[in-house]
Amino acid sequence: ATPGLGKSKVGEFLSRGPAEKYPFHAEVLAEYCRLFDFRGMAFSEALRTFLGKFRLPGEAQCIDRLMEAFAKQMYSHQSSSENSPFRNSDAVFILAFSTIMLNTDLHSSRIQEDRRMTLAQFISNNRGINAGENLPADFLEDLYRQIKVNEIQVQQELNEMVDEHGEVRWDGIFSKSEQMASPSFTPAAAARRIVYRAGLQEKDMFTSISHLAVDSLSHVFVRSNEDTAILKSLRGFENLARICIYFEMDRFFNAILSVLLRHGAEYIRGTFEACKAGRLENGVVPLPSALAGSHDGPSPGSEPRASHRHHDTFAGAAAHRGLLALHLALTLVRTQTLHVREAWTGLVDALLWLRTAAALPDALTEVDDFADSRGARLRRSVFGERAAGRAEAHVESHLLPEEGAGTGCVHGLA
Repeated sequence: ATPGLGKSKVGEFLSRGPAEKYPFHAEVLAEYCRLFDFRGMAFSEALRTFLGKFRLPGEAQCIDRLMEAFAKQMYSHQSSSENSPFRNSDAVFILAFSTIMLNTDLHSSRIQEDRRMTLAQFISNNRGINAGENLPADFLEDLYRQIKVNEIQVQQELNEMVDEHGEVRWDGIFSKSEQMASPSFTPAAAARRIVYRAGLQEKDMFTSISHLAVDSLSHVFVRSNEDTAILKSLRGFENLARICIYFEMDRFFNAILSVLLRHGAEYIRGTFEACKAGRLENGVVPLPSALAGSHDGPSPGSEPRASHRHHDTFAGAAAHRGLLALHLALTLVRTQTLHVREAWTGLVDALLWLRTAAALPDALTEVDDFADSRGARLRRSVFGERAAGRAEAHVESHLLPEEGAGTGCVHGLA
């Protein structure tokens, strides 16, 4: 039971062929037929059960493949029974076609009553199909009456295959390229009330589009100059990250986190170098109004509500996209710490650039041991001295190619 899966699509998938070109579809059809248990079923009941799970496609070759699969399964279940009238699966195959024709002839509203197929005609049409012999007359008579009393719902549009003279155009059934069910739509309000827990199929679908989604969002994030587009791309990154957490896709989550951290580190580096070159007014980075205010403001990945904030609250988001990316990355690290793996290196690089820009509090930049009872700092331990030395060496060799660094030019980022 798969919500939203149309019977027409099921029929098209199962009947696709030939098997040499579409071996996977042939295997699915064979396995699908094995799900049916026709033991003890009358022929009409078995055919009705089989055809009730999908809609027959229009092509003759597709119907042929479906009926052949049904015939093999039906014969394999009833060949050992003493009451089975069939000598081989070919007889089941031919009778299945003949029964579909009888069903349409008896129940089409376009055929006049005096022109409908009679019992005698039905028996005559199936003469010699059972390995050169006739099927029992009482068997065919019972089948005829069962179909006449209870129509098999094969296709909605079979009545369209009857011409103005009341003749059934069977070639029209076989040549019709597509059978479409009547369209039906679920109202949006009703759809929101229906919640399905995502499973393996949804994970596979997400996996198939996830890389393309990240590429698309990255393209918009890097190239767009529209503030709204930047915010929407960040919201997309955040949603992708949350889906990765739900599906336990830690590797892809870390890939998204690394992208955000890289943009954040590049922003801090560019701002720091611009500050050194004297290209920033008063040595302070101008921030969007929403970021320059309270730290408890809205998330960078969400748009402000018009009823509470002015529409240009995030004006300048495009210019500070790297800062917004870093803010989102640090939020994800804080809330999903146990899932951070490969992205730790990107996080360390971003923190080192923040330290170089003097944008971190002293508690994060000073390597100290415990203070004494008077609050005076104790001497650093051997480990503390070693860690401080390594941090300074890394900054001098990788982050400060020129001297004169360390000015507090980006305190607006703290």
